[in-house]
Amino acid sequence: MDLRPYRDTVEDNRAVTRLENLTWPDQPVTEEQQQHRRDSCPAEAWMEEWCVELAGQVVAYGYVIEGFWATQPQLFEFSLTTDPAYQRRGIGRRLYDHCLHRLQQAHEVAYLTTHTREDKPDAIRFLENRGFALRLREPESELDVSTCDLAPFASREQQVRARNIQLQSLACLTSAFPDWKERWWHLINAIMQDVPRQDPFKPPPMEQFIQRRIKAPDFDAATIWIAVHDGAWVGNTELWISPASPAKAYTGLTGVTRGYRRQGIATALKLQAIRYARDHGMQAIVTDNEENNPMFQINLALGFRALPAWLSYRKDCRRS
Repeated sequence: MDLRPYRDTVEDNRAVTRLENLTWPDQPVTEEQQQHRRDSCPAEAWMEEWCVELAGQVVAYGYVIEGFWATQPQLFEFSLTTDPAYQRRGIGRRLYDHCLHRLQQAHEVAYLTTHTREDKPDAIRFLENRGFALRLREPESELDVSTCDLAPFASREQQVRARNIQLQSLACLTSAFPDWKERWWHLINAIMQDVPRQDPFKPPPMEQFIQRRIKAPDFDAATIWIAVHDGAWVGNTELWISPASPAKAYTGLTGVTRGYRRQGIATALKLQAIRYARDHGMQAIVTDNEENNPMFQINLALGFRALPAWLSYRKDCRRS
């Protein structure tokens, strides 16, 4: 078993993409998407990546990265992916121990975070045996766009439009608002302030926002909808469609700024997205929400069915 640093090559990126898709076959990614995730991390953020090879094949991959998105100092994120055919052989344990040792050699560490899903009992047991505690539960949910009934919600849209709130795609707004990138950045930051998460939201610099979102390979301004009132951008919903699974769309952020909530705007925006998915031959929309987030109830009312939840874990390394 050869434990070695990840190489920034086409071959290693392809190998890691393969592991990702073996682990999460219901949410496949392309090599371009996988590379973009890596390239969009700030250059100043400390990060190490490691691979495990057996007989010349990468069978496990792990990384540790500084939590540049968090306000909490000395916070790092860890991720580990092992080929399902090679699990329960001690490979993950060795990779985890190595990554943690490297991290603690380089930095003072207060907290280590990671994620898995509740239909991965081995991963849950692995984390809890190492002192990770559950911090956040975010159920996924899926909508069959071919069978959902939107008629009961038509009045919501009418009420929103009656208040002179326009619902338009981002693609339509780019010509009317030359500063659309900055407006979208401000809107997302305003909404994110109230999204349930492990740590308080830290707004990213605009350049980082553009790199991670607008320059993403699956970014499409035609699949993002904005609520506009008297020139102010007050609501947002998004569909992200991976070339690896074009029949399934993933909802990004849906939300409304504080002064416009509980007026049916979020529901009206989501109806735009559902119709788009239906009109373009998609089969399903998938999203996830923190279980106590009102947006989860909106999704269930629209016909989304609950799926296994994503789980966010944290380890307090100050006591280790």
